[in-house]
Amino acid sequence: MSIPDNPWNCFYTLPDLDRVQLVRNIRRLAPDFAVVCSCAGVIAMPSGEEFEEFCFQMFDEPEVIDEMCKKIYDSFLENSKRLIDAGADAIYTGSDVADNRAPFFNREQQQRWYFPYLRKFSDYLHSQGVPAILHTDGNIDLLLEDIRNSGVDGLQAIDPLAGMDIRRVQEFMENRVTLCGNLDCGIMLTATPDQVYEEAKRILLECREYPGFIFGNSNAVAIETPIENYRAMLEAWHKYGSI
Repeated sequence: MSIPDNPWNCFYTLPDLDRVQLVRNIRRLAPDFAVVCSCAGVIAMPSGEEFEEFCFQMFDEPEVIDEMCKKIYDSFLENSKRLIDAGADAIYTGSDVADNRAPFFNREQQQRWYFPYLRKFSDYLHSQGVPAILHTDGNIDLLLEDIRNSGVDGLQAIDPLAGMDIRRVQEFMENRVTLCGNLDCGIMLTATPDQVYEEAKRILLECREYPGFIFGNSNAVAIETPIENYRAMLEAWHKYGSI
């Protein structure tokens, strides 16, 4: 069970302390569930309303971005500890770093603002005994080696719309990073149940024998997804999800 920290794909979001209580309640009521919590520890590419100002700051006031990265990480340290103490089994950072073409940050910016904090994020969570997961969609081909070496245990949102092939990424990761994905969210929204079933079957048969694979959507299941399509995905998973 995934607990988000923002309202991107849900009707509401909870304050941090209420999210902690939610983890406790789930752990008490459903002890067999794996509880995975979002807790941002690494900067992401800016949203639309922040885009222009952020881009100017990267070149004109890079120290502002330095401080932003530090504040994000410091907040992560405080909030993740609460979630872990409440019973979270794993923590992920939603830190999108690419669009459908290429990474947003150039190489120098990646090594200043992104990967040092991703390594710290991973190291801290490992010191607390829980896995570290990175969520980023987009075309991340140029970043795969750095992600593989960052210490993260999982990578979610292998993005088919950006040309990412999960089987190829599996081979590149050499069993060092578990991949989560990657049934296209667009297919889930617009295809027929039979088409969803066949695409889910294809991914499962290609990837299930490779160590380090968790089947799911390429991003998240949107609220508008037809329930029949969701059931078709589950049906394929039940039939082809184990060796």
